[in-house]
Amino acid sequence: MKRFKNISLIYECDLPTLERAALLAKDNRARLTIVHPIKEIPAASERLIVGQKPVDVRKLVLQEHETRLKEVAKSVRTFGVRPVTRLLIGEPSLEIIRDVIEQDRDLVILTAEGKGGLKERLFGSTSTKLMRKCPAPVLVLKPARKKQFQHILAAIDPEVTGDTHDTLNGVILELAS
Repeated sequence: MKRFKNISLIYECDLPTLERAALLAKDNRARLTIVHPIKEIPAASERLIVGQKPVDVRKLVLQEHETRLKEVAKSVRTFGVRPVTRLLIGEPSLEIIRDVIEQDRDLVILTAEGKGGLKERLFGSTSTKLMRKCPAPVLVLKPARKKQFQHILAAIDPEVTGDTHDTLNGVILELAS
């Protein structure tokens, strides 16, 4: 079953997540976009004077991120997928959701962040926000050590009833299985 047509992979991710996204896109004949959300550069640090020459720090930072994205996209091509790259600037979870809506993405894939407190170590603050608010399915992969999944967690809301929620819960369980 070719379920996905337009997949978004959130960079920075580990190599196994990158491989899984590429293979999933290939198997589904889907478009793969590698999206890298970065926080806005404060206006006060956009321009610096080095010696007597002004330096556009924002431009340098964006160029560096674009270069890294192109390198990642090049590595994905070895799997037979031709990804597109997008640099998003702003609050990461909001920019990812905006991208999902504007670009009609049907799957978001990211590596669990593993920083902060217990909840953040399990999922990460961005992935938690995406699981709650993103209109597309979100596949959060633990930084991988193994090729095969042993456990899959599907978050449904069994207490809410109605056709819409029943349909959504069914889709979530179908995707997880």
